[in-house]
Amino acid sequence: MNFAIFMLTMFLLTLFAILIRASKTRVIHRDAASVYPLYKVRDEAIAAHVFSGVKRNDPWLDYIYSSTNTLLQLSKYISGPGTGWNTAKMVGETLAKPGLDQYAKDAPTPPKDGLLTGEIRPIVEEFDRALAHLATHHIGIQIMLSTKQRSLARQRRDQAIRIQKTLRNNVSSPALA
Repeated sequence: MNFAIFMLTMFLLTLFAILIRASKTRVIHRDAASVYPLYKVRDEAIAAHVFSGVKRNDPWLDYIYSSTNTLLQLSKYISGPGTGWNTAKMVGETLAKPGLDQYAKDAPTPPKDGLLTGEIRPIVEEFDRALAHLATHHIGIQIMLSTKQRSLARQRRDQAIRIQKTLRNNVSSPALA
């Protein structure tokens, strides 16, 4: 009886070790798999130009193609638990600095009626889904955005402390002292 309990315990411990190993492997390789929808969007944009006759100078095609390529290149730098996630922290701190919004590329203006039509509309919708998937599944991007939010909160807190000190130094009220 004791031997059976011992063997069952060893079997369960082995299964637990395999589960931990599989979870670790999934976390490490999750970043690379989260960009696959972006490859699909890029391929659809190329196919729309080559096979469907969408002009190369179409602003939406250009925006989607260049944004997708940029995201694919940059997501490699912030992927993985080695240097990637540390890089994501540094990028998050940098993005929290004021004045960097001027470098963001805005989407083209939509048509006057507000609706995209033709071959571009499904690509834009797929791009939106790919971005949502990337934001929720890419650990490096989650670390980057979390670091940015914490840095902004720290900046607001420091500014509030400076204002409070200025008020205390300039007002001689016993309530503020």
